[in-house]
Amino acid sequence: MLYDEQQVNLTTLVNILKNAFFNVSDIEEDRFKIIVDEFPIYIKFDVEKKRIQLSSLDRLKEHTSNLYSELLEAVNTSNRSLINVRSYVEIYEGFIFLTVEQDISYSKGLIIEQFIELLRLFDKIAVAVYRNHISSVINNN
Repeated sequence: MLYDEQQVNLTTLVNILKNAFFNVSDIEEDRFKIIVDEFPIYIKFDVEKKRIQLSSLDRLKEHTSNLYSELLEAVNTSNRSLINVRSYVEIYEGFIFLTVEQDISYSKGLIIEQFIELLRLFDKIAVAVYRNHISSVINNN
């Protein structure tokens, strides 16, 4: 079903995902969280740009300068090899976190079935980024 851009909003999407049996939680003004195959995906609305941002956040390991440098190189490699997906690492409270993000435009509307498939695909992309680019760095440090 195609939703016109004026019909796409946080409340509508939350209700659609709940009806599709997704676990929806942490609902705020412009964001919420869902669980896909046991992995949390954070969904944020940018109404001004008519964009939905999907993101995952994983705590990797305690920070060391060497590990952080190697992880920066790994996410840069990942970013060069994937289209429409970006990943980056951040340091927070002594730990390194990996974030993977993808933006979906709804400026011409949103096909709900396609959006649900993109959610399932995003989960697999986030796992692939970790498996193909990050895990070897983590395991060697």
